[in-house]
Amino acid sequence: MDKKDSQMQLVDSEPSRDVQAVPRSTGSTPADLIRYAMESGADLDRLERLMDMQIKWEAREAQKAFLDAKAAFMAEAITVRKDKENLQYKSTYTSLGNLVNTVRPYLSKHRLSADWKIDQTDGLVVTCILSHSMGHSDKVTFKVPPDKAGSKNAIQELKSAITYAKGVTFESVCGLASTDANLDDDGASTDLKTDLAD
Repeated sequence: MDKKDSQMQLVDSEPSRDVQAVPRSTGSTPADLIRYAMESGADLDRLERLMDMQIKWEAREAQKAFLDAKAAFMAEAITVRKDKENLQYKSTYTSLGNLVNTVRPYLSKHRLSADWKIDQTDGLVVTCILSHSMGHSDKVTFKVPPDKAGSKNAIQELKSAITYAKGVTFESVCGLASTDANLDDDGASTDLKTDLAD
């Protein structure tokens, strides 16, 4: 082969500038596909479908992370001690503050957090939401009447019922062993009605 033929062979072996190079391997996540599609000039309809895939993929990943974190959290040896005395009933009990403050560091350790929402649209409804840092959450809802035991005013009746409902929903959504009898409810538990949310 002479020098001219060699040069022609080298030229022919170069990729055409008109042919778009295809990456040897695409990423395994929808985000990688979206990035490649945008670089390739994909139409809006295709991008929307890929975005929908990305949202669903992220939701599944968040759910898996949540379940892994909750399983690890429940493997912890958590001991909640009674820290208050009820003089009226001559008994000791676990206060809501002690319950939450004891458990919260273990939740944080596994990137979990718990918070409550209170709704009085149709009675008194307390919901505790357990969330993972990746966005997935679970919740338990408790509908409770005002606590009319003892000599309380209307605000105290609501506050006592809310305190009790917060403890019950917190324990339930966290998967903790029940300490219902240890929470100071001033007898309100006899009238409580549970409503577990999906």
